[in-house]
Amino acid sequence: MTKTKAGAAARPRKRSPGKSKSTSDLLFEIGTEELPYQFVPAALAALRESAETLFKDARLTHGSIRLLGTPRRLTFMVEAMADRQAPAVKEVMGPSKAVAYDTSGNPTRALQGFMAGQRIELPELEIRETPKGEYVYAVKRDAGRPTATVLADLLPQLVTTLSFPKSMRWNATGLKFARPIRWLLALYAGRAVSFDVGGVASGQRTWGHRFLVASAGVSRQGIAVKDGQSYVQALQQHGVIADPDTRRAMITDQLTALAKTAHGVVHRDEELLEQAVFTVEYPHAILGTFHPDYLSVPKDVLMTAMKEHQGFFSLVKKDGSLLPAFISITNMKLRDMRLIQEGNERVLVGVGR
Repeated sequence: MTKTKAGAAARPRKRSPGKSKSTSDLLFEIGTEELPYQFVPAALAALRESAETLFKDARLTHGSIRLLGTPRRLTFMVEAMADRQAPAVKEVMGPSKAVAYDTSGNPTRALQGFMAGQRIELPELEIRETPKGEYVYAVKRDAGRPTATVLADLLPQLVTTLSFPKSMRWNATGLKFARPIRWLLALYAGRAVSFDVGGVASGQRTWGHRFLVASAGVSRQGIAVKDGQSYVQALQQHGVIADPDTRRAMITDQLTALAKTAHGVVHRDEELLEQAVFTVEYPHAILGTFHPDYLSVPKDVLMTAMKEHQGFFSLVKKDGSLLPAFISITNMKLRDMRLIQEGNERVLVGVGR
């Protein structure tokens, strides 16, 4: 197929030498009030899917995506995202050359209408030989915008398009989300990406554990973040284990250790483990007991009650019989436990440190 500039002789087009693209990392966190534990894994998966689609459509090449999440934050980190959109060329076939130009070589009304519809000028036209003859083509070249500029448009969409089994509105903006959004952290190449969603302006600060931070007297002005690595480290220093896999491993190790002290083993329940992982930001297991007289109640009834009503892990002996003990996963470290009387019930109370 022969291509010529409109009104010019055909000649080969020179290609500019390829330029190496520089890349940077993206960190994005949606900070919220406590989310129901079952909402978090699904929201993280939806964030990944939406992000990959939006980035592809926006011609933003990138490396791997890492998901992090707790009851108070939905986070993803993107490695090696190109600093600009990939260039693109859009070609649209127009009228035939015979219809597009008069005998003097001037554009006809048909060509002028085509140019107006495509919003292009004469230098952006090419005449190409096709099986049907010579036709005019509109050739639009887009060099691409800086990634930081594109992200300011895309990241708000990731927030507003997330859906949940139940959502709520909490201010005059009318934004629907599972729980109120309290902060937005958006960093690309170490710099904040500025936008606003639901009346919340993005920035480069995150917040630590709600109770551990408060009890430690740490400033409530938030934690300044430079990049993904400092984000994870800073949160850990402020009482938050951001990686669900790390929390899962911590909980599993703590369950095993406490069960051993009670001379039993944990009745493994993956559903309950998943609940524990996404209910806490800093897991700390505690061992509790109940009166052995309750063992006269059928085992399945006791285990179901502890799981469904309290989120407790049951402990059993090697022969499978139930122990009068349980393990609970709390959201803070405890230095002192005691039983107090509330009405007709004895309640286990912990004092945080």
